Amino acid sequence: MVGITEAKMTRNGAHDYTLSGKTFGGKVFEMKGVYDPATGGLRMVNNTGGTITEFFEFIPLGDGQYAFQNDTERALGVYRDGNLESFVYTRAGSNAGYDNKTDSIFPAGAPVDGNWAAGRGENDYAEHYSFDGQTVKLNVKTFGGRIITEIPVSAKAS
Repeated sequence: MVGITEAKMTRNGAHDYTLSGKTFGGKVFEMKGVYDPATGGLRMVNNTGGTITEFFEFIPLGDGQYAFQNDTERALGVYRDGNLESFVYTRAGSNAGYDNKTDSIFPAGAPVDGNWAAGRGENDYAEHYSFDGQTVKLNVKTFGGRIITEIPVSAKAS
């Protein structure tokens, strides 16, 4: 359906799997997924033609905090008792992403802190969204310039 041939799933060990095969264009690929049951962290790395082409990490940090990152995006959110309390999401420009080795936070989330998702400053990202429990703030670079706006969140009905 998606043009993958010679697909093979390998169990490398407990909570460690690799999907391999060839892409539609015939390039060899491997997608490795590792889960850490001690932290709840998940890491996936895609290698196509011998080059890391993308990675994904999701790490529960405790106390309702969660971190996510991939090649160009980062997010840090707080979700407690069924409510989203706050978040910061950023998407770097095309040439300013993250390295799967030097920027990795798997398995425990270190060194994630309040500046981790947005440490470069709002205007240094292609997209910067944040929510403080009251207001959603957007700072997005478009073809016509940068759009910066705030959207108040209405109170929940009782």
